[in-house]
Amino acid sequence: MWYKGPARNHPPKLLKLWQFIPQMGDVINLRRTRKAKVREVAGMDAEANRLKFGQTKVARRQRAQEDARAKKSLAQHELDAPRPKR
Repeated sequence: MWYKGPARNHPPKLLKLWQFIPQMGDVINLRRTRKAKVREVAGMDAEANRLKFGQTKVARRQRAQEDARAKKSLAQHELDAPRPKR
């Protein structure tokens, strides 16, 4: 008889006894976990600093010029305050 590959009607796999016993959790490396947490906190701090200080020198200068123009324009439209009597 010639070989025709695996048998088509094989019996179902038997369940092993250890599948029914509750298993322990995975073993973790505490040092690695601690370092990952420190990295995560540092990443959040870095994100805040990128938002706060993340402008190029050109963008900072441009922003300062726009602020100066706005301040000057506002000062030009300001009403003169009455001077106190002497």
